Amino acid sequence: MTEQITVNAMRRAMVAGAAAAALAGPAAAMAQGPFRSKTFVLVHGASQGGWCWRRVSDRLERGGHKV
Repeated sequence: MTEQITVNAMRRAMVAGAAAAALAGPAAAMAQGPFRSKTFVLVHGASQGGWCWRRVSDRLERGGHKV
């Protein structure tokens, strides 16, 4: 049970970090100069599917990135 709680906490931290990077990315790019599109590879966990990244990938694609 404790192992499952640790895995879930790790997943939440990874999703939160990816979301924070997606949100901070455009602001950081504007401060550095001209926009350069980036490519992101989003990897889901063993009990997940590509659907778990849908909101993040939509946001990245709207920002001009390739997912």
